[in-house]
Amino acid sequence: MSCLLLAYPLASLFRRLPSDSPPTQKHLFSLLATGFMFLVVQGQWVGLGHILLSSLVSYALMAYAGDRAWAPRAVFLFVMAHLSLTHIRRLNYDINNPPLDYSGAQMVLVIKLTTYAYNVFDGHRPDRADPQALSARQRLKAVAYKPTLLEFLGFFAGPAFEFRDYTDFISLEAFRRTPPPSGSSAGVNTDRGVVVPDSRPAAYRKLAAGLLGMVGVVLITTRFPVPFMLEPAYARLAFPVRLVYILLTCFGTRLPYYVAWLLAEGACVRAGLGFGGYWDQLTNVYPWRFETGQNLKELLDAWNVATNHWLKHYIYLRLTPVGAKPTLTTTLSTFFVSALWHGFFPGYYLAFMTISVMSNVARTLRRTIRPLAMYDVACWLLTQLALNYSITPFMLLYWHDSIRAWQVNYFFGHVVLILIIAFYKLGGAGLLRPYHLVVSARKAD
Repeated sequence: MSCLLLAYPLASLFRRLPSDSPPTQKHLFSLLATGFMFLVVQGQWVGLGHILLSSLVSYALMAYAGDRAWAPRAVFLFVMAHLSLTHIRRLNYDINNPPLDYSGAQMVLVIKLTTYAYNVFDGHRPDRADPQALSARQRLKAVAYKPTLLEFLGFFAGPAFEFRDYTDFISLEAFRRTPPPSGSSAGVNTDRGVVVPDSRPAAYRKLAAGLLGMVGVVLITTRFPVPFMLEPAYARLAFPVRLVYILLTCFGTRLPYYVAWLLAEGACVRAGLGFGGYWDQLTNVYPWRFETGQNLKELLDAWNVATNHWLKHYIYLRLTPVGAKPTLTTTLSTFFVSALWHGFFPGYYLAFMTISVMSNVARTLRRTIRPLAMYDVACWLLTQLALNYSITPFMLLYWHDSIRAWQVNYFFGHVVLILIIAFYKLGGAGLLRPYHLVVSARKAD
């Protein structure tokens, strides 16, 4: 938390660099700020060593074989294997009193390195001139030159974003390409003729929201602790009360993530990173959308946006052949990578595999049930119950604890899931078709 708060004055210092400063100076500032956070604030000499190892190996691979299809895959396998070793080390921690570790920074690094590797490959692949070889988005993010080592290392300060976002920020291209809307906060005219809008209002709104979230963490997590779900006293509660406890406990567990992501985004915005017409390009979570979403897709789209972006564009779509439809296997593989990225606690896999199946079932329900009944409150409540039931193992981590928490709640989420799947397997969609015709006729009238 101290690093997140300290990032604000450092970001203000960065904005005070002369507007015509050479990129090298900005890269060096970014690199030194990262080193200061790791070594001086956190004392993470070992952690910084691991960060540099993954970074330098990835840089060397792409510098040597940036035009080869195997190179980004090799980067992905190497950084995931390196991260896995860190996660294995975490298995020996006392989860109630863990030491300050670097796994979180390494998880962000995996996203940055794999996106960087594919961006460089897309900019150098032999068939890049073929209009069908790359999507419009891949062409936009492609890196068609070999970055210097200093530029590459400067990229690793801050949360997850893509290399082109960083270089456009350093060169001010982000502001040339998308000028601020009329009526926005006054900008600063640089001597390169670029208007950089004032980022302070947006940055300090994120700071205020993060500080407010810290108050919520103290108030909620102390009153609804996760371990209580394993106590006999919890099992003696009435079933509806147990469900309410799950909702409140999961909300309290989400709050620290809200705080960290909001503070990190605000610090980047203060430095001038994340502009795309508005200061919203680095938004990693939409708390209100998540807490009020009426289906799993809305919730998943509003949570950990950068990671979902990585999983979608660099795992999910890279596993799907061009022109083909994603399959259940693709979905399961993506959720498996997500679980592997999080670590090796069994609870991660129980949670993500359950959510992956629920997501596919929810897609069918949105297509067949939702048009027949527009009950917003009911959809919100069912969605929240489904999600929070599914992620209970994510909080408890261990197999026995996760199964015990599900068991005391009668495995209600899995029971409902099995019943819905059985309904559609036995022809339920056909039974609903006449009702769809009636609803369509009424809308036509």
